[in-house]
This record gives sequence, C-alpha cells and structure tokens, in this order.
Amino acid sequence: FEPVKTVDKQNNHRQLYKHTTAVGLYGGDVADDEPAIIKEVTLRPRGYNSYSVTGLYAPAGEVIKIQLSEKDMEATGGITIHIGQALYNGKANNIWTAKNQMQRFPVILNTMVVNKDHCTYENGVYTAYVGSFVGGPIYVRNTNATVKVTISGGVPYSHFILGYTTPEEFAQNLKSSAPYFDLEV
Repeated sequence: FEPVKTVDKQNNHRQLYKHTTAVGLYGGDVADDEPAIIKEVTLRPRGYNSYSVTGLYAPAGEVIKIQLSEKDMEATGGITIHIGQALYNGKANNIWTAKNQMQRFPVILNTMVVNKDHCTYENGVYTAYVGSFVGGPIYVRNTNATVKVTISGGVPYSHFILGYTTPEEFAQNLKSSAPYFDLEV
C-alpha cells in the first residue's frame, strides 16, 4: 500500500508553505540558519490521556519526517502528532470569538495521524510526513505502549522535562531561535 501523492494541475507534488501570518506568531521566528536535527524520542504510556513534549519545533512551512519501527506501529496502531498549541485533552488552545479580539488565527493547531494508511513502509520502518503552515511545537499523543519515534526536520526549542532534561541540554536548547518554551513536571 502506498499513500496517494497530492499533485497540482501540472502534476507536480504540492509543497507546504509558510503562511504570512506565521511571522512573529509566537513572539519571534526561527532563524533561517537554525539547523534542523534528527531526534529519537522514547514515549512511555501515561496514566492519563495527554501528550509528550518532544523538545522539537516545526518551523512554519517545513516538512517534518516521522518514523516508527514496524514493531512500534503494530504495538500502537499508529500515533497522533500535534504541531502547535494543544491542550492536554487534544483540543486546540484557540481564541474564542466571544472575546471580540482576534490578533491571530483562532486555531493554530494541526493534528495528524501517523498510521499504516498514511505512511510508506520500507526495511521495517514506517515513514510519514507532517507539517504546519504556521509552525509550532511538536507533540506526540499518549500511546498504549512504549515506543521510539524518530523525528527529522524540526529544530530544538527551549524546554524542561522534570527528571529527564539535563542542565547541559537545557543550556544548549536556550541557544535555539525557536520562539517557544515548555515546562513539564
């Protein structure tokens, strides 16, 4: 099974782009020369349905590669990726129209499912591509099994996960131009 490729009228693969409203959306922008990284994250089941902080930020308009082993895909049936501000229940942290003040898009969360229907499979690895035209932090929803996910194309951002983030990693992430911070305790 191969996913259907999305093509334009000239039969060229469509591209993700950076929307003009992404400029300064989180109070800053990822520098054009900020290097993207490849990071393997291990996710363990939690006692509540939430998401895990990956410490990676998807620059607006950049394509992010997500990879899962065949074993992990079978164990979970797939994973859900959030790019942008998500509440712990998976809903968008939006701006309500009742406020009568709209200084950004009301919803800046993209939620994408990475399962066998949305991946290519090669050499025991499932690969999918996700992204957001406005960018934001990358989160992975809670799963029912411990899995390893490899994420490529994001940039590190300043974050702290109690019991996991080392002082050295925290200091290194402070150098990132990604305009976001997460604290998980």
